[in-house]
Amino acid sequence: MLSVSKPILAPTSLTAMAIRLPPHAPTHYALPHRRTPPFRSIARAAPSPSTTSTAVSLPPSPKKVLVPIAMGTEEMEAVILAGVLRRAGADVTLASVEDGLEVEASYGTRIIADKSIAACADQEFDLVALPIDAGLERSTEVNRVEWPFDHKPQVLIPIANGSEEMEIIMLVDILRRANINVVLASVNESTNIVGSQRIKIVADKCILDASDSKYDLIIIPGGPAGAERLHRCTTLKKLLKEQRQASRMYGGICYSPLILQKQGLLQDKTVTAHPSIVNQLTCQVIDRSKVVIDGNLITGKGLGTVMDFSLAIVRKFFGHGRAKGVANGMVFDYPKS
Repeated sequence: MLSVSKPILAPTSLTAMAIRLPPHAPTHYALPHRRTPPFRSIARAAPSPSTTSTAVSLPPSPKKVLVPIAMGTEEMEAVILAGVLRRAGADVTLASVEDGLEVEASYGTRIIADKSIAACADQEFDLVALPIDAGLERSTEVNRVEWPFDHKPQVLIPIANGSEEMEIIMLVDILRRANINVVLASVNESTNIVGSQRIKIVADKCILDASDSKYDLIIIPGGPAGAERLHRCTTLKKLLKEQRQASRMYGGICYSPLILQKQGLLQDKTVTAHPSIVNQLTCQVIDRSKVVIDGNLITGKGLGTVMDFSLAIVRKFFGHGRAKGVANGMVFDYPKS
């Protein structure tokens, strides 16, 4: 609001705005009498004390942010997260979830927290930010068994409305690049499905037609709505049960390990899965790995790990050399050994 004591036009400006004489006007030319209009200031009248008290607002209180840290926390993420937010004016609390305030981060740096997580339990925070170690293992294998690759592997990928289309396409593309025979089977009445992001995909077959064959591997893609529809398919349930009984390979990515659990296919198994469903799984979970292979079961963490998930399948069937070759063709960074 403009102040009354300082109008937009200073008085000196008014003099400079006087009417000029026309060119070559006689010296006796007199300016016409013109009554100067009253000066109008844009500034408004001074507010009353009551108005002032309501117009003046106190600066907002800083946002409260909790950053929990633990042994193995990625130190750069924790420190940069806290540092940037504090520069922006946030009230950041580094809280240790360990017994003491000092934690040893993932690369050996020791960080001292502001307080313990227990001391924060009765406080309210606008944001809880978890630093995560970005260095996830590409693949972890337990209970190692050899997958047969003395023939061209046959892989079934069942899909439904709501399945995650990026996972579907990436899986099919990479496996076919490795010379794996992939059958995309719809559990709908037709071969057409609409993915979670409304992309339309045409399957190779319907699940009933695909069920006549045996497969070396059955992979359930993610997408919560699609995975739940796959779970309700009795034909697929039968195929998965037979797959487990015959010690053939099966697996899932993202949300679908939860579906495998509902069908009793994760008993005594170790998996990884999307963080949103990990607490619903009753089996052993390795959270720091993109892909987990447990005998004849393979699971992947989510959409961002599909490349590693697909290449892990290629490696199990054909060895590291084939997986590396496929990765190089896609200009995807893959370990040399």
